[in-house]
Amino acid sequence: MTNHDKELLVQYGQDLPDDRRRRFHHIYMSRRKDVTPAVLFALFLGGIGAHHFYLGHTLIGVVFVLFFWTFIPLLLSILEALFMCGIVKSHNRQVAQNVLSEIELIG
Repeated sequence: MTNHDKELLVQYGQDLPDDRRRRFHHIYMSRRKDVTPAVLFALFLGGIGAHHFYLGHTLIGVVFVLFFWTFIPLLLSILEALFMCGIVKSHNRQVAQNVLSEIELIG
């Protein structure tokens, strides 16, 4: 668990009762993504969009697969690997917001 994960768990789970906080923690930890695999996917399989599939961006991943023969997706994936830390943090923040919404809906 990274410091960013701890911050998100505190930020989004602080006002929840104990049972909902535990549920939030469990669901968030199962859905969050790590930076290391995302960077490795972008560097080694980025030409076919593996990092986008890993992050759940299926449509962009399909576009990368369709155009892999042009080598443009490969160049884009190398560039994206440089910014992957921020991309994954943004993804995890969105996951935390979605999980919190689900928990509040369920009650």
